[in-house]
Amino acid sequence: MNDRCPIVGSCPICEQGRCRVRVCTTDDHATYGCVVCDECEATWFDPTLGERFQQPSPELPVCPKCNVQLWGQNSRWADEVDLCLLGWYSKLIFEN
Repeated sequence: MNDRCPIVGSCPICEQGRCRVRVCTTDDHATYGCVVCDECEATWFDPTLGERFQQPSPELPVCPKCNVQLWGQNSRWADEVDLCLLGWYSKLIFEN
């Protein structure tokens, strides 16, 4: 594994942050991915940024697929292995 940081691109909402993939794991060990702006926390269902998820609580953002807290102990920024498992690897840009 290397130190490359995968991004989807610049945030179309705030135009300040970068959209990155968060991975979360539920209590029953299911794993989900979503795209989150690292600045404004806008959230999307997938790396196409086609359908934006409307957060019910901006103070406590959750995964749009499983409702796990995006900044809680069961979520983290995705690595290259996660992106391959999600089938999203080819849709991202890798920065050094």
